[in-house]
Amino acid sequence: MGALFRAPYFFLFFGQSAAPSGSPESPDFHSLAGGFSTAVYGELYTRRVSLPHVLLGLLSRTPASGWDLHGRLERDLSAGWSADLAQIYPALRRLLRGGFVAMKRRRSVKGPARREYRITPAGLKEFREWLAEPPGLPRAKDPTLARLAFLEKLPPSQRRAVLVQYRAFVAEALARAGPGSTAARRRRRVLLETELAWVDAEAMLLASRGDER
Repeated sequence: MGALFRAPYFFLFFGQSAAPSGSPESPDFHSLAGGFSTAVYGELYTRRVSLPHVLLGLLSRTPASGWDLHGRLERDLSAGWSADLAQIYPALRRLLRGGFVAMKRRRSVKGPARREYRITPAGLKEFREWLAEPPGLPRAKDPTLARLAFLEKLPPSQRRAVLVQYRAFVAEALARAGPGSTAARRRRRVLLETELAWVDAEAMLLASRGDER
């Protein structure tokens, strides 16, 4: 497990963990946080898949400002993560404090100087350790998926209307997805194609039962 999650009993206790005797200390975000504890901290840093790692991944491609990173997450949904600026900036400050990223001010033709972040060797090491962790099945937490799980509880006519509306959303997302230049984007396209096929199959099932009342 990466340095961002090296403290013992991480999901239960956010105390500092001592480095083994005689071994050099590696950057540890949580110990460097100095006991900082807020609702934002708990949301961002108590999960194995975290916003800091997503930001490190984006910065491994190219340096960027916090605003740029927010834009990338908004445009590219294949990362499987969304965050607003109120989450991104605190995450960047803590990555900076831990030595996982470096920051340089760059002049901007519009407004004040930009704070541009780049990943450091320590950040790249942490990111690669996180990438190497064993994968598991994705666990979605989305209100739309939850409602679809109980779709059969709706009257047939309403069920059909929901499927038509959902199909339009999926088809639009698929049209914007493009062929995909990364594994994540290709995965997203396949998932959208599969979701579209599922909607069509459900609609056909309703029609075959004569349930389109």
